[in-house]
Amino acid sequence: MTRLPAKTNSTTVADGTTTSSYIPIYGLYMSSWLHTQILYPAEMLGDMVGGTISEISLSFNGYGIFLDNIIVLNVAPPVIDPTVVTYDATNVTSFSAELNGAITDPGNQTILNSGFEWKVTGPNSFQMVSVTGNPLNHVLTGLIPNTNYSYRAIATTTNGTVYGELKTFTTLELSNDTCETPTNLHPTTLAFNSITVTWTDNAGATQWNLQYRLPGSTWTSAVVTGAPTYTITDLQPNTQYEIQVQAICESSMSE
Repeated sequence: MTRLPAKTNSTTVADGTTTSSYIPIYGLYMSSWLHTQILYPAEMLGDMVGGTISEISLSFNGYGIFLDNIIVLNVAPPVIDPTVVTYDATNVTSFSAELNGAITDPGNQTILNSGFEWKVTGPNSFQMVSVTGNPLNHVLTGLIPNTNYSYRAIATTTNGTVYGELKTFTTLELSNDTCETPTNLHPTTLAFNSITVTWTDNAGATQWNLQYRLPGSTWTSAVVTGAPTYTITDLQPNTQYEIQVQAICESSMSE
């Protein structure tokens, strides 16, 4: 508890609140310096001294009644968690989707981390992706076509994690009707245990599924992003390999 002298110019209590001088108690009164004060409700007095008032004592001299001391029990302010909202996913394709959310009210807690939790819908573990700024936006890539996903916006404070509403989206099905097959697949650089290949894109794609293998063995796959070229490493010297490439379009995959 903190005992506050009421007739000082200002007093700072433990939580940093500074009181006013000559806090009034009832009606009008005069001090020796001719300060006229008026009545404040008890809860407002508590706000002025930065805590919960547990006792008030008075003193009297020839000029009137004065507030002599206030005994204040300082209490922690209430915890107000942030408000987090999950919005619908946008720009959903066969392989990607944009997650959207916002922290609509920060509360009075320091936000340590924010972003999204997401997973394939069902008994699967959530994966976390952190997002800076507000509103919250993040593009998920490498998704599985025609698959339902669950996600929610989150914000973490020292008081714990606050979750937005759980929402879902379904990636688009693949169609082979609109994605033209790449052509002119050929090597540009041959080395001791690697090869760089390139190809001609005919579908306006920016992603391709490249596969290679020893004849008759299992295919090894790699997703190529950006330009239609890729370097395959860790190959066996003086050995023949089979290589093929598919274009990944917005909602389909080439043959």
